[in-house]
Amino acid sequence: MRFRTRLQIDLQLLAQNHAAIKSLSPGKDVIFMVKAEWYGHGMVAMVQFAQEQLGIKEFGVATLGEA
Repeated sequence: MRFRTRLQIDLQLLAQNHAAIKSLSPGKDVIFMVKAEWYGHGMVAMVQFAQEQLGIKEFGVATLGEA
């Protein structure tokens, strides 16, 4: 028997998490880590949201291949 799985990313929850992190370190920038096309879950859309909606300016990757 095969099962289908689906991942639903809640961008508002991401925004809430970002706000919580910012409240712990006021005046500091957040580095948004990008992981290898997010396992096929829309890396470009997530980075655009982080940049445009959350104002994140710094992005990082673990390896050069992920860049």
